Amino acid sequence: MYEVFFNDRKIIIAAKGEITINKSIQIVDNLLTRNDVKKWFPQFVSNDIQEVVILNPAPEIFFKNIFQPVFRQIKAAGGVVVRRKKILFIFSSQILKYIYVSFLVHFFQKLRTEENFISDTVCYDRKAKYKILTFAPDLIVTYTISAHDNALQLIRFAKKTGGCRVLSIVEKNISRENIAHIKAAGSDAVVARCININELVEKINSLFK
Repeated sequence: MYEVFFNDRKIIIAAKGEITINKSIQIVDNLLTRNDVKKWFPQFVSNDIQEVVILNPAPEIFFKNIFQPVFRQIKAAGGVVVRRKKILFIFSSQILKYIYVSFLVHFFQKLRTEENFISDTVCYDRKAKYKILTFAPDLIVTYTISAHDNALQLIRFAKKTGGCRVLSIVEKNISRENIAHIKAAGSDAVVARCININELVEKINSLFK
């Protein structure tokens, strides 16, 4: 069960049977997609019902993959609350030592205040899956060389558990076959390591839309 507070009002997301419902609580059980949530939320804002229950047979999946991504920007009392966009960089320990990767990570850490990013890094090891679950990134950036097995496994894991977007950075001369493998694993975009940094920022912003 999840509880979301909007000013002094509450939205509860739960499966049927998880919560006791009284007559004063409005029940919503027809939200199946992000677009459904977008259309419904202005109706919730405009009425004066204090508590709403959204029923869904899989509350955790609904909250993480459908409900939460809609609210990157929510109108609130006294202004606008913007949910920061989380980026997780996943590289091998050797690659993290490269100048390009160091620059990339530091660049986004510097940019995070202006663009409302939160960034973090992790290497390909046992901690990577745990990091994906606890950090709950909106976007994962992987340095994927020749369809590296570890990268592909993590891309599949991220897609299965969190539904986040994935951007894979590859070598310039990577084969079309390997690019196809990366996309088949679930990567939303594949870019060459030599991409201009401004183009990379645009690419990442496009994945957040």
